[in-house]
Amino acid sequence: KNEGNGISMSDFEYNNRKASEFRVYMKAFPSIPVPQKRYSEVEVSGKDGKYLEENGYEDIAIPLELNFIVKGTKWHDRVRQIKNWLLENMNRELIFEDDAAFFYKVKKVELGEIEHTTRRIGNLTVSFTCEPYTYLRNGKVKMKSEEAEQNPYLLCKPVYYVQGEGLCVINVNGKDMEANVSGNLIIDTERMLAYREDGTLGNTKITGEYEDLYLKPGRNRISVSPGFILQVKPNWRCL
Repeated sequence: KNEGNGISMSDFEYNNRKASEFRVYMKAFPSIPVPQKRYSEVEVSGKDGKYLEENGYEDIAIPLELNFIVKGTKWHDRVRQIKNWLLENMNRELIFEDDAAFFYKVKKVELGEIEHTTRRIGNLTVSFTCEPYTYLRNGKVKMKSEEAEQNPYLLCKPVYYVQGEGLCVINVNGKDMEANVSGNLIIDTERMLAYREDGTLGNTKITGEYEDLYLKPGRNRISVSPGFILQVKPNWRCL
């Protein structure tokens, strides 16, 4: 799309704000790098060469070439707004309009030079360093545990929300985590933290391994002790 004045109109969203709110647009949709596997080299005595052990994926860098338009004489005000938006450390999720059901988790933002091409039009470059995975936006929604049992994507690291009183056992695919619950407890397997809804840390309230609560691809089995309510935010993801 084109505004009729040389400005590209391809939109994206970052930090819960659309680029178009700042009259910023992508010149073209970006080329998304393919995540590369990370390997650890292991030397074994008496063996030729080295063994390679897979160790996750490398981060990816998504570069964007942007342009923007300014009304009137507010050039520097607009530039400050753009910098604040892109560099503010809030909800660092990047969403492209042609793949709006998914988002990238941004770890670092680097801005290049901001070029003043005409009185009203400017160019800038930005690079987003992201986790290698793309995440489903509907995977951020809390759901009943049985609704999260079918994982059509890659291994994911859910957040579990428990309500009830007393000693609770969460079982995922035959592996247990015990939790001493006083009203509510949130178990975040990605951050490896347990805490109450008011933010009070509760790592001492649980016994078990966070990794045991990951959801594998395909069918999973999730159960909780009688008398407790369990909800899951699955954090579904893929490459």
